[in-house]
Amino acid sequence: FVLIVLYYRYTTGGLAFFLNFFFLFLIIFKSPPSLTPYKIFLANSAITDLVFSMSTTFLQCRLIPNKWAFAYISLGPARFFGEQVSYYSYVLQLHSLFYLFLCFPLSFGFRYWILVRPMPTMKQIMQLLLCVWLLPLAQLICFVNSQSDSNAIREYLKENKPQYNLTGYVITGNHMLWQPLTPITLASIVLPMFPIYVVVIYFHRKVHQFLDRRDSGLALTIQASLPLFFVFPPITVYLLYHLEFIEFTIVEYLVYTLFSCMPVASPCVSIYFIRPYYMWIMRQRNKMLRIPPPEGSTNVGGPK
Repeated sequence: FVLIVLYYRYTTGGLAFFLNFFFLFLIIFKSPPSLTPYKIFLANSAITDLVFSMSTTFLQCRLIPNKWAFAYISLGPARFFGEQVSYYSYVLQLHSLFYLFLCFPLSFGFRYWILVRPMPTMKQIMQLLLCVWLLPLAQLICFVNSQSDSNAIREYLKENKPQYNLTGYVITGNHMLWQPLTPITLASIVLPMFPIYVVVIYFHRKVHQFLDRRDSGLALTIQASLPLFFVFPPITVYLLYHLEFIEFTIVEYLVYTLFSCMPVASPCVSIYFIRPYYMWIMRQRNKMLRIPPPEGSTNVGGPK
């Protein structure tokens, strides 16, 4: 089973790496002038997805929550670099995930803003993203300084989960009673997820109401639905496991396996529904297959 999980995560990691680099290529080189302000949000999302997918694939974390402690077992290449590199990889993983979700409502807010107010400048957008990033930066600093002694975490697991044989594994972790910053840091990551999504739903409805006259709003709906599939399920499963409502060891592998799908799905949705990118891909396909364009038209069609 562990091998299946690892193969799956390496697959999603490889796909995320390719898709987000390709997405960045489209953003930088194939964006029309009309996308100039919005492409800052797109590039920010692609880069954050890249950081998250690379750190997740590098670490391949098995998460073991147990009462007051959290143990992180490195199953990926990070284990060859020792405990400190493994722990910092986990910190970066959480940091990028938190920042990604904080930025999620901004693109919806931007879409609504430009419908009712003047277009913001690129400088204003970059300043906004920088200000938003300060909160995840504070979370990162707190989490770096809340690391517990690895040997103590290992002994804690031996005492509370004696059925686990973790000899030879690289183990790092946090203990909420030993390091007061730990509960603050973890709460700052998990608790805002739900009110943030309420903001997403609010802006989605406002934009959708405006577009009902001209567009189905399918792209907005699909994008707004991504957290329902790839963010909230792993959080819910994790909480149920930690609170001992469910007791399946598979959950320890499942949390970041589900999270790893998000940076794969997100660029796919954006590339398909952002018309200039989709049409460029279709033109390249037609050139490779030597398919002539429709008579009397230079377009290849695309999503509405």
